[in-house]
Amino acid sequence: MGLRGGSFVAERRESARYKYQLRAVSEHRGVPQSGHFVTYRRGIEDQYTWHLTNDAKVERVPYSQVAAAQAYMLYYERIQPNRWYKQNSIVIRP
Repeated sequence: MGLRGGSFVAERRESARYKYQLRAVSEHRGVPQSGHFVTYRRGIEDQYTWHLTNDAKVERVPYSQVAAAQAYMLYYERIQPNRWYKQNSIVIRP
């Protein structure tokens, strides 16, 4: 998933206060006119495990399979505020 935010990510100083963790990846299998969606999701109790959900079937998969997926949509969860962020800090851009 060699994705980079680049110019598609809004630069807001507010976002520097939080960290985000990838929680799930949706993938479309098939052609644009028809196909099937599956989802890779991070384990609930063990965040280092990944599961493939495909209709009623759920199976544990290695992260390498998640990384190789043709991502359709990424799902992130906002986690703890960044403790290094200071309310009055100034952001300097080159």
